[in-house]
Amino acid sequence: MRLFLAAAAVLAAAGCENPELAAPAPPSVQVAPNLTRVELAAFDHDIHFAPHAKTLTSTQAARLADFMTRNSIREGDAVTVEDAGNASTLTEARQSAVLAELRAFHIQAASAADPQLSANTIRVHADRTVVTAPGCPDWSKPEADEPNNLPSSNYGCATEANLAAMIANPADLVKPKQGGKADGTAAARGVELYRSGKLAKSLSGTSGYSTSGLSGTSGPAASSGSDQ
Repeated sequence: MRLFLAAAAVLAAAGCENPELAAPAPPSVQVAPNLTRVELAAFDHDIHFAPHAKTLTSTQAARLADFMTRNSIREGDAVTVEDAGNASTLTEARQSAVLAELRAFHIQAASAADPQLSANTIRVHADRTVVTAPGCPDWSKPEADEPNNLPSSNYGCATEANLAAMIANPADLVKPKQGGKADGTAAARGVELYRSGKLAKSLSGTSGYSTSGLSGTSGPAASSGSDQ
């Protein structure tokens, strides 16, 4: 009987010292949150005018068009047309000529000055805000017991990726636009047309709902270049 009790005590003590049973829970791992990354890309194109020239040559216009197309400069990009800052009728004419070329791309550029430019150079500068989504899914952190209730490595990944995919102007993630007053008249007009039956609903085309009776308007990493 004494031998049996002694053996039971030894087994019990060995069970308490079992490393698998006595090991503490694995330490929690704090992972970096999944966030969209917002960066600024800059594009420059220099146009070197001949002395006294007021307009672009066909070659200069073609090179400007290539710059716009190659870098996908589009509405939403902040575009400026810069000169050396020496105000004159010649400089104004050159600015106007370049602005006219940009309007063909539906770009409403602003005028600016850069004293470092030469007197016969006009620079087209474009800033674009680029958003990059996190790599999803992210299961780099093992999905084990989490004693400190810290988030998993995949937490918020889909939300951030969807935000990056849907944002119309990534610059709004840095500095949102100021909200304006709601146009109650325009909103009420749509309801009135719908109730009166003048807003025809048609799903046969790609446009969804026809808007007859409504009026409004709608609009459709670093690089540089130059020409002589």
